[in-house]
Amino acid sequence: MKAKILILLIAAGLGSGSAVAQTKSCEPIIQNFIESHINSDAKALNKILSSEAVYKVPKQANLRVQSRTDVISAMQRVSGTKQNCTGTFQVLGNTEAFVLARVDFKYPEFTQQNFLTIERNDGSDWKITMVCKAFIDDATAKPANVSTVY
Repeated sequence: MKAKILILLIAAGLGSGSAVAQTKSCEPIIQNFIESHINSDAKALNKILSSEAVYKVPKQANLRVQSRTDVISAMQRVSGTKQNCTGTFQVLGNTEAFVLARVDFKYPEFTQQNFLTIERNDGSDWKITMVCKAFIDDATAKPANVSTVY
């Protein structure tokens, strides 16, 4: 049901002229997400996540949900570690209230796909509220059995 509502909201926002402006105003958030991941920068990530943000990560047939606190703590443990990857993004849809984006981190043997939900908070600031991860084995182009914490 939530997915259907989300799709309808995206469809409603795609035709609006202000949607382009929303995409541009969210690009710094997406760029900061990419940079914080590549550089394992918990402080930078902390600034762009909402207080209720969650990460959803597949673990075989199950879904592991991590709180913002868990993600930040895990990143602090590897602080400063440079990830061996490059990052790209694509905005999938947007409205005046939220933006959906896909961020890919290309590692030598797999790609980590991140689907971001970015919402406007009460202060009109944009914050990431949800990150759904998927790992793609580049050799087979199928979901990989990779599980990371953060």
